Amino acid sequence: MELQAASMETVMKKLLVAFVLLCVMPAYACRPAFLTHEPIFERGAAKLSAPEIARLAAWRSDTRQAFPAGFEVFMSLWQNESAGISRKLAEARARWLADLLERMDINGADIHQPEIRDIDNRHVSPGDAATFLNTVTIAVNPRCPHACCDKASR
Repeated sequence: MELQAASMETVMKKLLVAFVLLCVMPAYACRPAFLTHEPIFERGAAKLSAPEIARLAAWRSDTRQAFPAGFEVFMSLWQNESAGISRKLAEARARWLADLLERMDINGADIHQPEIRDIDNRHVSPGDAATFLNTVTIAVNPRCPHACCDKASR
């Protein structure tokens, strides 16, 4: 009887471990690197600085290797009049960045219309405001094949 109880306990432990692994697997789902990049404009500038262009070029080099079939590009920028980022400046940044991405061999048809978001200063701490508001988020949606494509989507 003790042997049967010990065996049952072992089976239950194994089932519990299997259940936990199945539950946490989505947390470890494949997520390729280089899906986003966040270049930072200098305050009031419509163009990236040379070091930021170099960072963007390095990211682009990595995306060439990671996503050989290319990808769609989505950009998100901020506008905030009181922080000196007018709608006109945000639009100029978006145009300049889209042009730079095209010069980096990203097809213009793959670059979606940028999203320019208005945010008021109450939602940004003063210390982080300059960096946060001058940061553009570039997100990509890669086409297969890449490391996370399953056979069905290739």
